[in-house]
Amino acid sequence: MNALINSQTGELEKFLSNVPDSPIRIGQYTGQESTEQKIELQNNPPHILLTNYVMLELMLSRNMEDKLVASPDLKFLVLDELHTYRGRQGADVSLLIRKLRQRCGQNLVCIGTSATMSTEGDRLQRKATVADVASKLFGTEIKPEQVIDETLVRSIDHPEPSPQELTEALDQDLPPESEQNLEGFRNHPLAAWIEMNLGLQDEDGHLVRRVPISLKDGAKQLAQITDRSAELVQQRQSRAEVGCRGHCRQTHPAFPIPVNPKGWFLVSLEAIEEVIEKIRKEQSINFDTIQSQQV
Repeated sequence: MNALINSQTGELEKFLSNVPDSPIRIGQYTGQESTEQKIELQNNPPHILLTNYVMLELMLSRNMEDKLVASPDLKFLVLDELHTYRGRQGADVSLLIRKLRQRCGQNLVCIGTSATMSTEGDRLQRKATVADVASKLFGTEIKPEQVIDETLVRSIDHPEPSPQELTEALDQDLPPESEQNLEGFRNHPLAAWIEMNLGLQDEDGHLVRRVPISLKDGAKQLAQITDRSAELVQQRQSRAEVGCRGHCRQTHPAFPIPVNPKGWFLVSLEAIEEVIEKIRKEQSINFDTIQSQQV
């Protein structure tokens, strides 16, 4: 838990360093701090306090930390790794949240972040499942429309390739050195097929992650579409490391994240994973929904 908090503190500080003269102060209260640091936090609470549920339980039972848990300035409660709070631990944390709300006397806005919590049903059904779990944990109504899932965008510019394009791409040798660059990669039919058949799928106009399949099954799919042998596909797999070399170490135009330079015929497990890693998240928050917890 503390390792995660240390990491989160570093990321918050990095973010705030880009805000000139930011007045926002961040503090950690995990049991790792010296006595002097704890006293400073108790006397002068930060705007954002990162702690864990074990320390929060202690803070609720000790008078010296009253300013941290009984403050009228306490407005938001954010829980990370929401999917881990299940069973007895989930019940313990749920009761702890109710104690905190009672102690501070505030109608806290509760926010949870999590890995995948539901995979069954369509998007609306998955949101309803997440909202139900969050409502039970936080002790306040969380509506399905308040659940923000990830927004995926395509990294490959090439549209869905036709079987003929895929066949020609498999039959051809690697592109010449002059064409082995990021632009060529993002416009290659095989890269487009891999992204939309092994990485993403369109669900009513919203891109979602596909259920992972094995490399062997992916190769079979491509072989069936192109009427080429699985052996040919396997040969192309062995060429996956040849591709872009240093030419592709550029940034995706929509996201400032380096693109890993790997091969053109990305029909190897490693290369498929790299294509999926190029799919970045873009989330938007409707702040109007935050107020509904306080009605």
